[in-house]
Amino acid sequence: MSEFFSHYPKIAYNITGEKEPSRLKAVIDIMNRAKIKNVLLNDIVQFEPYSVPENERPDVTAHKFYGDVKYTWLLFAVNEMHDPIWDWPLGTREFVSFVERKYGTLSAAQQGIHHYERVLRQRVEQKGEKDAIPAYKIKCDFTTYKDLPNNERDIIYYYEYEVALNESKRDINILKSEYAAMILAEHTTKLL
Repeated sequence: MSEFFSHYPKIAYNITGEKEPSRLKAVIDIMNRAKIKNVLLNDIVQFEPYSVPENERPDVTAHKFYGDVKYTWLLFAVNEMHDPIWDWPLGTREFVSFVERKYGTLSAAQQGIHHYERVLRQRVEQKGEKDAIPAYKIKCDFTTYKDLPNNERDIIYYYEYEVALNESKRDINILKSEYAAMILAEHTTKLL
């Protein structure tokens, strides 16, 4: 990933943080950002859907699809991920550690209520190879929740919420490999 920043412009940065005496050092200007053009992001034929397996790191995914880890940044840019740690799905060990740090214990996360939901449509199973029709739910406040019949209400606990959020990060788009080198070359020239 460090190769990604090799063509970024450098600026003189005061590393002491004080006006006098200042010590300047040439550093990479991280205020420049890479963004894939919306016209490309909206063109679904340029992408392949991919579900990130458990514990697969972004550099492994980049190497798998593009043959080189230098394209790791492309995965983030295409999927509009700005934080390479928290926007990528966490593995089980990292996820459990995150939940314990955030909620104190796993048990507290499994028992604490994140929000209430009203079930507007139950999940409908299909016959044959058709996909099930998912349940349709909306958030509601506690007053609304307690007045609903039992079959129209649901409680989402902190742990359940965090699992769903983490799992939603698994489905990403992979830019077709024939475009990767072209985008890298354009990205390099635009920043210089």
